[in-house]
Amino acid sequence: MLQTPPAKAVILDAEGLRRAWRRIAHEIVERQPNLPQLTLLGIVTRGLPLAQRLAATLEELEGVRPAACGGGPFAGPARSHGRRPPDPARR
Repeated sequence: MLQTPPAKAVILDAEGLRRAWRRIAHEIVERQPNLPQLTLLGIVTRGLPLAQRLAATLEELEGVRPAACGGGPFAGPARSHGRRPPDPARR
C-alpha cells in the first residue's frame, strides 16, 4: 500500500481553508451583487468540483445558487489527456 510522505509544512489547516473559502465567496458577493446572473466556470477536471462547491457556499451565504459548469480545451472524455478523437475519414 502506498503511503503519503510526511508534509514539510502545513500552509492552511482545515479551519484556515474554510475561512479562506468563505472569504472568496464574500469577495464574489461584494463584486457581483446579481448572483442569479453569475455563472462559475470550472476548468475540467479539478475545477468543476471547486466551482460547484463555491456555488454551494454562495447559496449558503446569500440564498441564491449561481450556475456552475465545466469547460476547457480538453473538456469531455474524447479529449482527455490531450488526445484527439479518432478521425473516421482516416480509417
